[in-house]
Amino acid sequence: MERIKKSVTRGKAVSITLDGKRIKAYENETVGMSILAAGKRTLARSLKYHRPRSMFCSTGTCHRCLMEIDGIPNRRACLTLVRDGMVIRSQNSFPNAEKDLFAFIDKFSNYLQTSIYHHHFLKPKFLRQSYLKVLKKFTGLGRLDLHQPVLTIPESKTPRPLKKLKSEIVIAGGSLTGLSAALSAADSGASVLVLEEKKSLNGQLSEKKRSGLLDTDFLRYRSRLNELEAKVRDHPGIEFWQGAILTGIYEGIHLGVVSPDDGIAELPKTSLIIATGAYDALPVFRNNELPGIFSARLVEKMIYDYGIKPGRRALIWGSTKLACSVAEALIGAKTMISGFVTISPTVSGKLSEVAEDLGVKVWTDSVIFDVKGKQEVNSAIIQNKVNGKLKEVKSDLIVICHLQPRYELQLHAGCEMVFDEQSGGLVARTDSMLRSTQERVYVAGEALGIEKSNDLCVAEGILAGYVAAQDIGHSRDGALLEEFTSEMEKFAVLKEAEQISIDSKKGEGYVCFCQDVKAHELLGENETLKKEMLDDFHTELIKRRTGILTGPCQGKSCLCNFLRILAKSDDQDPSHYPIPTVRPPVTPLKINDLALGAHNGRTDV
Repeated sequence: MERIKKSVTRGKAVSITLDGKRIKAYENETVGMSILAAGKRTLARSLKYHRPRSMFCSTGTCHRCLMEIDGIPNRRACLTLVRDGMVIRSQNSFPNAEKDLFAFIDKFSNYLQTSIYHHHFLKPKFLRQSYLKVLKKFTGLGRLDLHQPVLTIPESKTPRPLKKLKSEIVIAGGSLTGLSAALSAADSGASVLVLEEKKSLNGQLSEKKRSGLLDTDFLRYRSRLNELEAKVRDHPGIEFWQGAILTGIYEGIHLGVVSPDDGIAELPKTSLIIATGAYDALPVFRNNELPGIFSARLVEKMIYDYGIKPGRRALIWGSTKLACSVAEALIGAKTMISGFVTISPTVSGKLSEVAEDLGVKVWTDSVIFDVKGKQEVNSAIIQNKVNGKLKEVKSDLIVICHLQPRYELQLHAGCEMVFDEQSGGLVARTDSMLRSTQERVYVAGEALGIEKSNDLCVAEGILAGYVAAQDIGHSRDGALLEEFTSEMEKFAVLKEAEQISIDSKKGEGYVCFCQDVKAHELLGENETLKKEMLDDFHTELIKRRTGILTGPCQGKSCLCNFLRILAKSDDQDPSHYPIPTVRPPVTPLKINDLALGAHNGRTDV
């Protein structure tokens, strides 16, 4: 991995220290991107087996890039911006993540019983504390050195009150769908609050158009987003909070909002439009968490926003429009493409054209079954699902083009959920007007189904905003409803979503990356529970016995694959299984973000 010369306008050059070694970085880069650009793919080691870990999503969702930064453990390297003199240490490793002496534990991973440290080391009782002292050396997320002063992160000293907002409609998500919904609802006369987690809707776009790296679809998307954002900011009926987190829905009636800039807010029961988009999803296959396996959106961000070449030779898994767009990005970055893998029997005309232009093969009816490499990806083993044949393809980069809808707020709201593979996973059940089964809760955009066109996302946003305003008494021309509905139907073509594979060699693929839980461990516990005839509390018990869904990502990376694996084993539909409890906050918070008033600037709070 290396920086692409003259691809983006970089900030001021700075120096940071990683595990005692100085590396070059640039202002406005994240810690994770600076480390990757320096040619170091391994950022941390996993909790139990000390497997090498790197970034996968770049959005702070997967939590595989947790590092100790300026003395503070468990900070997400993909979201933390560098500063001159910053000191960074890799976690769960000794002496560092690249050369971890505890990596030998992984050799015994297939022989260690699930959650061995929960069920053993209990007897004899007088040795229990001695066991715990040893086990603590091998587990836990990061270390806090109480004898070393921690660098205080500068915080705003502006007093922040607890606000009691009276917005009639709250929109979670400031993407095309959310902004379109806000304008539609406000034009109907409703007061609207838009909450967007990111502090900026755009990346570092300067000079990229001139460099020729950006494809035209991406430029059109960014242009449309900028246009909608400007209209939202100018609209008198809309408040737009960026960097704001809707932490959850409490007692079924209160919305909790935290914004480092605008304060903390509590809203009584109000209309809620969920337009939170989608997560990057990862299929289950052996060694599916090795450094060098990146999501397509991370690869595009590396190239377009940071000017980083992600690898020398890439294998792309997916056949949707995302696969085509990331292929164009890789071509611009002068990364060779080994080919495309898809579980589908046929591919779209666009992908066929791209593959033909590149002179590469598309392996249809196929999945990635195994990945070779000790410290990072060296090659992939592709399996044809029809004839079972295996083929090894040399590649140091595997790009995953799978997405899944975000679902946490829908669960908090009590919406009835269904598992729909064509939509990408768990989605709320809605009617034709995008109303969920919960009163005054609406879902639109990719939170309701992935691989939608920009036009469809906008159309759904407009309809959701109109219906939400209408349901609380803000009427507009009735002909508009028919117009908005027909507009949405015009763009609602057959989805391209590709089914996610859960097949891995000997069940050794990882499902939960936070707790190092493999597919065969889940299957083993599933069989045990069936023998014990404990069906009513099935998923909750597996969660407790294996640790799945209990890591920092709160199940975002593993819940859907967990349900898929159980369903395939039992010959059931994934919707058959009860979903384990999802607790707020839906996004990690700093404790200081919850401080009010003058406390916000104090270092002793």
